[in-house]
Amino acid sequence: MNKEQITQALKSFLSYKYAVSRYERHISVPSAGIANYSGMRGGSGAPERFFAMVGKPADMGHTSYQDYEDYLEYKTIVEDLEGALEVLTEDERIVIKMKWIKDITLRQIADQRNISLATVDRQHKRALNKLSDALRFTKAKVPHIENHASTKLIVS
Repeated sequence: MNKEQITQALKSFLSYKYAVSRYERHISVPSAGIANYSGMRGGSGAPERFFAMVGKPADMGHTSYQDYEDYLEYKTIVEDLEGALEVLTEDERIVIKMKWIKDITLRQIADQRNISLATVDRQHKRALNKLSDALRFTKAKVPHIENHASTKLIVS
């Protein structure tokens, strides 16, 4: 991943992480009274065969194959970013999280941490270089998050 892709992923990190946790809570764990079709042969449709092969528990029709693909992309990017953040020093990690996840300017970070802007800028650049090195061989792409804000609610 290049620096632009990394910063784009960091901007949406909390959304990805939350979506992954919601998806994992939504998918039921097979137990008495809950259907699990993972052992059955799939029909002619590719998603059904795929789910049967990977053993996805049946969720009684509340998620789609596309939801599952999105979940896998989100989960991959979350795991990759969490792992890559571990290569940073504590100061670098704080700067990256404040700048990209909390959307705070470098000037504001310097003021809040009571250090010079030049120091924050150096930490930021060093952190992005380390993240770029750490994520160099990742196959994860930055998932697109659908914008549902333009959806109109019609009240009758």
